[in-house]
Amino acid sequence: MSKLYVDEIHPKTTGGDISLKLPAGAVIQTLFNSYTTETSVTSTTKGSGTETGLEITVTPKSSSNKLLIQANVAIADIAYTSDSWVSFEIHDGSSIVYTEEQAAYYHNAPGDESFRTRATILTLIDAPLGTTTYKVRGFRNGGSFKAQRDGNPSHIVIQEIQQ
Repeated sequence: MSKLYVDEIHPKTTGGDISLKLPAGAVIQTLFNSYTTETSVTSTTKGSGTETGLEITVTPKSSSNKLLIQANVAIADIAYTSDSWVSFEIHDGSSIVYTEEQAAYYHNAPGDESFRTRATILTLIDAPLGTTTYKVRGFRNGGSFKAQRDGNPSHIVIQEIQQ
């Protein structure tokens, strides 16, 4: 069995590149953020939702790689309002990269559903050209909704995938 011991590796020439090239599909980096501050979702307009506070910044290692973005938002209906719902969108600082067309939380009948915290998961693939901050925003048709109610955490994860 052969063994190789090294303390340092230097490129052959100044400015040389000794970076490791991983195969397509390999995870290059994983980033995670959590947010727990209670936030009221007040916007009723798709495309200009209320920021939930959940965000993450990523600098891709290569502009040809793809990002797998997953957000898990803790959302609670604060008071019963018939046929009320809340949905989410992910914004990249200049445009919306994902809008959830279906309601993340739909409340259509009275009962003890108020104040229950539920989670909704958003998943998308994106390919930004450079450093990008992704923010999760919410919008509703009525009712009263809070993200991270009572400090229940929301999370966002980004994995950069080698292409």
